[in-house]
Amino acid sequence: MSGADWVDGDPAALRAAYITERAPLDATAPPEVRVEPETRPGLDGLRFTPAGGAAGAPILYFHGGGWMVGSPETHRALCAWLALLSGRRVISVRYPLAPDHRYPAQREAARGALAALLQAEGGPVFVAGDSAGGAMALWAAEARAAGEVLGVAAFYPAFGVTASPSIDRFGPGHEALHSAAIAAMYARLGARPAQVQDDVPQGGAPVLVLAASHDPLYDDSAALFDHLSARDVTFWTAEGEAHAFLHHGGARPVVRDWLRRVGRWMAEHP
Repeated sequence: MSGADWVDGDPAALRAAYITERAPLDATAPPEVRVEPETRPGLDGLRFTPAGGAAGAPILYFHGGGWMVGSPETHRALCAWLALLSGRRVISVRYPLAPDHRYPAQREAARGALAALLQAEGGPVFVAGDSAGGAMALWAAEARAAGEVLGVAAFYPAFGVTASPSIDRFGPGHEALHSAAIAAMYARLGARPAQVQDDVPQGGAPVLVLAASHDPLYDDSAALFDHLSARDVTFWTAEGEAHAFLHHGGARPVVRDWLRRVGRWMAEHP
């Protein structure tokens, strides 16, 4: 998306450019994962099922994109590899995008999708998401009773940090995550950064935070870990990796290794 204006650019144009950028990744999704529309009541997105079926609780997935771009389709490869390497079904859902829909529409949509999946499955689930979707996953799990959510996996999550050493170091080289673009992201969302943080509960299901060392949002991950200090929380850093690296499972064995580790973490939280 070279040249995209993430501060003042037209949201529709940014969405179209993002779709174009992500489209080549479709070919890198593992063919042994079946991808179907997810149309059960209260759910709208894609369902990913590993060949031969899936074992264990499914994963409700929220895509990233600064709450303004992205969809289950743009994250098809990531979710397909997650399904294959965890051995679980992944249900990737749509949600209202900013600035057409202002916060807390995203938080409420996340909670609604989780409630719908719990009803459809009749049993507990995992929740996961990347970047803005990491915050969505944590918001979704906020109001659930013990045992309904087995764990939350937040991949390089957004957590309301607008000024930090990681933004200063890695933001200038990232067209969507430099300091002005991050400030614009929260402004378009219509939420104060502190509100994004306050809506993540300090208690609840176990959490896995997977950070990328060369990510402008690395300090978001660290701040989230500190925020959850009273909770069962695991913090991993993917050294040498940048924001959104998990999209590239088809081309990079190291990405598949990280997703296998996520699958093992889930297996340890039955």
